[in-house]
Amino acid sequence: MSSTAFNVAYQSETILVINEQTSSIAMSIFSGIFNLGIGLGSFIGGQTINILNIQSIGYIAGIIGILSVIFYIRRR
Repeated sequence: MSSTAFNVAYQSETILVINEQTSSIAMSIFSGIFNLGIGLGSFIGGQTINILNIQSIGYIAGIIGILSVIFYIRRR
């Protein structure tokens, strides 16, 4: 449920910051990036299970989360 709520909130923000002429392009890019994230998550999860085991998924997700925070802080 929270994923759906974030998706709608991000779409709303995207629509608010772009002009009317480019809205279809921006929403196409947004949708593509969102679906890329879903696909990469599935791929990384599948590879984690194949290479390590299912118990390692939480650790891999934690590592990805920590790397995301570090990337965010460095970009600010």
